[in-house]
Amino acid sequence: MLSEVVGNLLLLKFLGLRSTVLDSIPSAVGELPCLETLDLKHTSVTTLPDSIWKAKNLMHLYLNEVHIDAFFQKLTKGSLSSLQTLSGLHVGNEKVVTRGLDRLVNLRKLGVMCHEKSVEAVLNWVWLLPNLHSLK
Repeated sequence: MLSEVVGNLLLLKFLGLRSTVLDSIPSAVGELPCLETLDLKHTSVTTLPDSIWKAKNLMHLYLNEVHIDAFFQKLTKGSLSSLQTLSGLHVGNEKVVTRGLDRLVNLRKLGVMCHEKSVEAVLNWVWLLPNLHSLK
């Protein structure tokens, strides 16, 4: 049902799915040209569609504190370059920092949890975020 509707919302800037029973989101979400905020807090979403890399205007991404290391390893130069807020990130593997997250240099707000094995890599990455104003 959501996949049928989302693709038609070409002017949508905010997609708030917080506290819903969703366990996945359709790939059409990443193709919304005006999308600035995607809120997946308190959902059962554990993976994001690859199309999210096309969301060039995405500025705020709120996740549900799930392990999605493989997702962030797909970051390439220019992917999510407008992203300013990333919340609910759980880093379980230091490789996710050096193979993806390190490309997110425009973050202003970051909410992150990490496994003890990845603490040093996360700290080294955070240290290099020149625009960071909030860290949780």
